[in-house]
Amino acid sequence: VLGGAMPEHVPFVLSEDVSISLTDPETAKGVSAEAVRLKGKVHVHAKVDTGMNRLGVPVEKGLDFLKLLNNLPGLQVDGLFTHFARADELNTGTTENQLMRFTGFLDEVRLAGLTPSVVHSANSAASLYFPAARFDMVRPGIALFGINPAPEAPLPEGFSPVLQWKTRLISVKTIPPGNGISYGHRYTTTQVEKVGVIAVGYADGFRRMDGNRVLIRGRYAPVIGSICMDQCVVSLDDIPDATLGDEVVLIGSQNENHISAQTIAEKWGTIAYEVVCGLTARLPRIYKDE
Repeated sequence: VLGGAMPEHVPFVLSEDVSISLTDPETAKGVSAEAVRLKGKVHVHAKVDTGMNRLGVPVEKGLDFLKLLNNLPGLQVDGLFTHFARADELNTGTTENQLMRFTGFLDEVRLAGLTPSVVHSANSAASLYFPAARFDMVRPGIALFGINPAPEAPLPEGFSPVLQWKTRLISVKTIPPGNGISYGHRYTTTQVEKVGVIAVGYADGFRRMDGNRVLIRGRYAPVIGSICMDQCVVSLDDIPDATLGDEVVLIGSQNENHISAQTIAEKWGTIAYEVVCGLTARLPRIYKDE
């Protein structure tokens, strides 16, 4: 577990036999005390901050922190790590600077005889573009989904997206001209228009943004009107053969056309990570072994 863990999590950590990260002395002492109380041993990875300025002790204090962890009862130090702030921005020099600070610190750790079994630092982008950051293991995240870490840090050939987001066309109707569509009537028909309702909305992670579109029968269908909680309306004027029950693709491919998480992110003014992380828990997940 790379995020924050607190002393009250120790019973779960011990029962599930998971390792946690420790990022500050106070929390480390609390986890140690709880582990001793429960007569257990918590496996931990120590985090040092080399420039992300989020979690972790400053790298300059990293050696003292590592010594503390090794001396606290109830803890087993298995790993040591840092995290890069701009690994997907390839020409800033920031990652090289963080890596230099981290490797210098590792020299101190080695001389002190405290090098743990696993040293790690590389997320998806660093794994691909900064080989010196790979150390003993890497931490690919978005790359495992076949999604580029960033437009300027694309995946190499051989990767393909594994995530698709689909729904169904649940209503098809013809609306006369001069009629408003959906909440607020933000869209008004200008002629007789064929429209459809699809079973997805903002409660699923489909944002109320202009410019959204989906794939139906391999053709793009623009979303019209306001996106609702559970549904939204699409124009079917360019897909006259669309029928009730048709598959609708929000992320993925249909025939020769494709909508990627990155394409949606650009329309929403965000990053692909946020798009896929925003797919809410109520969406059914179907896993295929192909």
